Amino acid sequence: AAIHAMDTTDVAVRRRAASELASRAAAEPLGRLATARLASQAIQETDALVWRSLLTAVSGDASEPAIRLAYAAVGDPSAEVRRRACENLAAQASPRHAAVLLPALADANPAVAGAAIAALVAGGQLEDTGPLRDVLAASNESLRASAAAALVRFGDAAGVDALGQLAHSRDVAVRQQVAEAMGASGDPRFAPALITMLDDHLTVRRA
Repeated sequence: AAIHAMDTTDVAVRRRAASELASRAAAEPLGRLATARLASQAIQETDALVWRSLLTAVSGDASEPAIRLAYAAVGDPSAEVRRRACENLAAQASPRHAAVLLPALADANPAVAGAAIAALVAGGQLEDTGPLRDVLAASNESLRASAAAALVRFGDAAGVDALGQLAHSRDVAVRQQVAEAMGASGDPRFAPALITMLDDHLTVRRA
């Protein structure tokens, strides 16, 4: 009944139906046929609240319809929907998502671009790191640090240089993020920078 209600033109009804589907999915997966029906219906969906509930409903689903639904949501006008779509793709990680995630790196919303970076890293492989290198020119330092850390994970030396530069950021939170990324990489080339950061702010020293 909830799936059938998704066909109505009344957005309030669609919101209630989508919310019910999200609640039901938390207890038991919707199933492939139900998810396929939702994916076909969502192509024409314009409401951000409906989209958010639908993405919640299929967040743990690795089926092709669930992935197709997330792919469609990556292009939604709502930044929150786009971010949630990237998070769904990260949860169902695969290198094949790169074709959809790479354009999201240029998203005007840093949270969306950051979620796209996380999803790419979760995929484990990336043939072309050029779009990630482009993010190193972003004005948002935290986003640049995420891109640099991802480049290091993918073996691109540009990430090593970028993290080294960001270690001197005026933002304590960014320096902490950089220290955590350096440590997570396990790359001994970061040892000198990390030693220097031992004289930094307490949170940075701990990182």
